[in-house]
Amino acid sequence: MNKIDQIICKILGWSRQNPLLFRFTLGVKILLALGFIPTGAVKLAGLRFATNLDITSGAGEFFEILYQSGYYWAFLGFAQVLAALLILWERTAAIGSILFLAIISNIFLITISYEFSYTP
Repeated sequence: MNKIDQIICKILGWSRQNPLLFRFTLGVKILLALGFIPTGAVKLAGLRFATNLDITSGAGEFFEILYQSGYYWAFLGFAQVLAALLILWERTAAIGSILFLAIISNIFLITISYEFSYTP
């Protein structure tokens, strides 16, 4: 093992033994899952995500186009639910985190690109 690997292993060992950090991490995982499971389930069920948006507005039109895509809409929902479930278990948390990073980066870039109103 080289020096960087040893440092990372020490940090991981310390973080797993620290009860406060463990609780914080568990809380963040649960909050992420609670945020993504309902929205993903709505998409998997084939329902509209935001029913109160005007279809002629920028955000409303965008969500309507995604909804009308069919399979892609269901895929987005499946990916969100899968990421939320993977992040809850220690064994699959790394894969879930990578999937979450991809989904959240996509949401962030879409929000910036389309300049949605009221979404800072």
